[in-house]
Amino acid sequence: MQKNFKVYKDGAVAGKIIAIINPDMKYKGYKVGLCGYYECIDDNETAKQLFDQVSEFHRKNGVNYLIGPMNGSTWQSYRVTEPPVNIPFFLDNKSENWHKDQFVQNGFEIIAKYFSTKIQKNDRKYKRIEKFKKVFSEKGIRIRSINLKDFEADLRKIYDISIKSFKNNFLYTPVTYEEFSDMYIKAKDYVDPEFVLLAENESEAVGFIFAVDDLLNKNQKALIIKSLAVVPGSQSRGLGSILTEMVHKTAFENGYQHIIHALMYENNASRNILSEGTSVYQRYLLFGKEI
Repeated sequence: MQKNFKVYKDGAVAGKIIAIINPDMKYKGYKVGLCGYYECIDDNETAKQLFDQVSEFHRKNGVNYLIGPMNGSTWQSYRVTEPPVNIPFFLDNKSENWHKDQFVQNGFEIIAKYFSTKIQKNDRKYKRIEKFKKVFSEKGIRIRSINLKDFEADLRKIYDISIKSFKNNFLYTPVTYEEFSDMYIKAKDYVDPEFVLLAENESEAVGFIFAVDDLLNKNQKALIIKSLAVVPGSQSRGLGSILTEMVHKTAFENGYQHIIHALMYENNASRNILSEGTSVYQRYLLFGKEI
């Protein structure tokens, strides 16, 4: 269920927002409503009108807690980019410098923090890659590039890994494969198989890493690591680190100047596998409030 709201100023649209109810969304025992697709000029009165309309809609539908900005679920765009906003990269979260203040001034509190990191080209030799590839090979796990000739079959494997890996993530809600495919099938146009790797054993795929060129960066050759997931289990321990190092090594050997790890949850274990020498490139916030 969802409903669109707009606020006009001087005859033009000054702000818009969509109230969304995702029945699978859980947060601390509340019935949760979402405010998504948030756009607003630098004017707090306009923001207040938007939030008031959304809150009223949600209260009438039995909702008592509002989370945003989130465009339906964590599979879609969500979060506010914390100012000062750095130069956005391809697939980065997009918001205006004043959006954070608009949420705060309208009674929202921060319920989660996220960040993207940047690592510059370095002289690291990545010597342990071959050693650990052998270790995983002995466990029956092989690592390969995505097969663009059978992209949909590999996309299904990425979906299966994601569902198993992400199910305990903060604010996770499920999506069907059809919904997932609709969101990601067009990614084929941007994929370089060297930077999208799958790990699999005889019975299933157990991990993947998905990285694409930063198409917005016209000055440097840069790579964006968008997703990394490993199916929980003792046999896959350390697999995320090796997938990451393989992509780093390939990128820097092929002239990339830097790599960005995009949009990570602050409390996510994935932050522990990042290489030394990384720096925070951008921070993001997610808000919530009782209504």
